[in-house]
Amino acid sequence: MAALTYAFPVAMAGTRLGLSADDLAEKYGLEEDTAEGIVQEFGEQQLPSMKTTTYKGRGNVLGYRGGGAPTTTETVFGGKPLSYDMAKPKAPEAETPEDTRQSLSSIAAQYGLTGRFGHQDYFKALEAGYKPGEIQSYLESNPQMLAESNLPGMAGGLYSEIVAGSVDPSKAFKRLPETATVAGQSPDYFGHEDLYSMRSQGFSDKDILGYLNQNPSKLRGQNVPGGGGLYDELTGAARKPSSSSGGGSPTSAPTFSTAAGQSAEYLGHADIEAAKSSGASDAQIRDFLQQNINKLRGANVPGGGGLYDEYFG
Repeated sequence: MAALTYAFPVAMAGTRLGLSADDLAEKYGLEEDTAEGIVQEFGEQQLPSMKTTTYKGRGNVLGYRGGGAPTTTETVFGGKPLSYDMAKPKAPEAETPEDTRQSLSSIAAQYGLTGRFGHQDYFKALEAGYKPGEIQSYLESNPQMLAESNLPGMAGGLYSEIVAGSVDPSKAFKRLPETATVAGQSPDYFGHEDLYSMRSQGFSDKDILGYLNQNPSKLRGQNVPGGGGLYDELTGAARKPSSSSGGGSPTSAPTFSTAAGQSAEYLGHADIEAAKSSGASDAQIRDFLQQNINKLRGANVPGGGGLYDEYFG
């Protein structure tokens, strides 16, 4: 009699059946001795296979062990054995927590002198929970958010300071509110009453100067730069003669002029480099630029990304 081969469902491959011979015989219509052979030989962790043995007995009756040579057929199920471990269910993937921090772009729009990302925005971002590395990655992906002086490769700029791990807090300016001119006689101009109001709200003279440099049209009369009024009062310390610590003759002051650049009327980078050569510090250069806004043009004006922003970015 020909051997019989039974093909079982794939879901059974690679696992022990855990069924008795009677269960198998009843479930799949097998004879008991065939089912016993399946329980013993089927289900190891390898390419699953099944052996079916057929006995040829008296009167060619299938399954009678009384005589005749048995015939064995082995069925090997193709493909890899199942790798799923029923005893160890797969753990659920951890959910990524939602980032509830204010976005860096929103911080840039709210703080600092301009809508770009500057020193004031950097410190506000730290307060919001950002790490320096996160801010650096953001700026690398959004270089348009940086003034030219703060771009990668610009010495003394914000990006270079972040990489160096030393961001200068003296370059951080707070943005005055839109209501900065409502305390004085005219809501269109910034006067002494507005100055006192802003100071009482926690804004420093440096913050106020930054605002006035960004909004020169808010000054009139003697309060404009060089008029001897409010603006000059804020920058007056820069005009005081310096003296040596030993009480001797005053030390020579650095020289500022427009003679080194292309134009004798406007300040440029060549003029500032000449001032540096004469001993001018960055603080003195900032004071000089604040007093001479009218000598800046093009990209060098506040917010233009040039000379002014390189010192007040």
